[in-house]
Amino acid sequence: MTNQTSHNNKQIIQELISKDLTLKGDNLPLLTQVIDKIAWIDNTVVLAELIPQVSVIIGDIKLLSIAASAASVSSIVLFPVGAMLSIINGMEAGLRLYGMRAVAYTITAWTYGDIIPTRSPTVLRNITPGVVKAKAWDIQQRDKAWKAASDSVIHRLNSEIKNKNVKKETLQLIFKALSDNNKQKLTLNVLKGFEKQLSVFELPVWKNNYKIVYPF
Repeated sequence: MTNQTSHNNKQIIQELISKDLTLKGDNLPLLTQVIDKIAWIDNTVVLAELIPQVSVIIGDIKLLSIAASAASVSSIVLFPVGAMLSIINGMEAGLRLYGMRAVAYTITAWTYGDIIPTRSPTVLRNITPGVVKAKAWDIQQRDKAWKAASDSVIHRLNSEIKNKNVKKETLQLIFKALSDNNKQKLTLNVLKGFEKQLSVFELPVWKNNYKIVYPF
């Protein structure tokens, strides 16, 4: 994107906000950067239609957690909403971490229109090495945990879209923009969003598995 295009976007955003939107000053630079990234990903978007919806989503801390300055897109970490965490936190320790990965994979698949993964074959393979095989019921429990977490994500995303009267495509574009249109980066962003939920014993294991990439 050229500097001229970015400048034009900023002018359009400011004009629209001054006419129709109430947006806190701190969020204006953030909105501008997100719009710039979206326009870079998809140059067919109509800013006049997109900006009001993006501003609604950006202002919702349930969907976006701003880790540092609100003026920096790079400071944003996608963070699962409370309804997802309530299901995951009710799981046993091993299933809990597996459910968190399900959240990351589901958000990524939903964002890019992929088939929603039903498990992580790499994680399952790692917990059943060599001749030591997990019992069938153990795998079934993990599959159930994955499905519960995944279904919760889809339900919550669809609810947010409906309740806030925004388009699915708008939220998908924002998720793409915040991860530089990269599936692996989006997945990693969501995984990192769980770090504060983990114990000092769980965290090293969790980070070590960042090398397992979507959708494996």
